[in-house]
Amino acid sequence: MSKLTDDQIRQALDSLPGWQRDGDMIARTYTHPDFRVAMAFVGYVAEIAENQGHHPDIDVRLSVDFFEERANLPKHTTLVYTGPIDAYFASLGMPKLEYRSLTWEMEYHDTAPGATYQEALQVNYPGMEVP
Repeated sequence: MSKLTDDQIRQALDSLPGWQRDGDMIARTYTHPDFRVAMAFVGYVAEIAENQGHHPDIDVRLSVDFFEERANLPKHTTLVYTGPIDAYFASLGMPKLEYRSLTWEMEYHDTAPGATYQEALQVNYPGMEVP
């Protein structure tokens, strides 16, 4: 397969939101909330790339504070922030949100013989008075 011409690359980038040219490559930055989600995403990309016979450079950064590193991140027209939404708005100097970002609490219970527990997830919707 031959390399694309500059015109072909420019035309393709017009239809690829979030992607930009970086020298002889095209690049896009993705940010994920935790290590497991990031690794699952990399695995997904690897599967697609393998099926296409393509092996992209993938840069994974761990334990990076988005707000401290924002100025050093590659410049893209679109950057998706996937951290706590209240922290993002606070970084913009906006007032505290009326609601909180979700915090998941895991509980494990031993099941007594013959006992049953709800097998589906449960989400509670607390009011403002709940801390």
